[in-house]
Amino acid sequence: MVDLRSQIARSAYINAQILDIAEQLPIFRECVKTVLRKQGCEPKTIAHYTLKGAAAYWVSLLYCLIVVPKEVFGLDENDCVYQAPELRQGLGLFEITKKTPKFDTHPTFYLIYHLRNSLSHANFSIWQETDAFEFRDRPRLGAQDNFCATITSQNLGRFLSDVGRLLANREGAASDS
Repeated sequence: MVDLRSQIARSAYINAQILDIAEQLPIFRECVKTVLRKQGCEPKTIAHYTLKGAAAYWVSLLYCLIVVPKEVFGLDENDCVYQAPELRQGLGLFEITKKTPKFDTHPTFYLIYHLRNSLSHANFSIWQETDAFEFRDRPRLGAQDNFCATITSQNLGRFLSDVGRLLANREGAASDS
């Protein structure tokens, strides 16, 4: 049997690119309105269901582009993905207010590592007032946070576009068994 897990990052990246183009078309807004009406939602909430405003969209994309590849590909801190200039530049999109002592030894690896933990344990917040995502990590349940980073949804989109492009090329690197 073929295990399709190794294709999740690539598929998520491609789907995000397709949706980004589709969102620019007038029919997209009509589709959103139709679905909202079927769900009994007010049409004025449409901004929360476009890609740029939908928290669930960003969290789903984060899961597919951060959590799954980290688990499926088993990338270590010296993997070439973490040396990519795009990922290193992506660090600057985050406001990192708390970091572990090892963070500066391999900052791109540890950023992804902490984002993965934050997402996997739902230890994050999405602040509507500032349009920002705050990611926190801790060494164990009940312990104090040892990592905290914030990023706006606009910068998150830029970051995920770069990460997605890198990880989309990793397809097949993991075993299909």
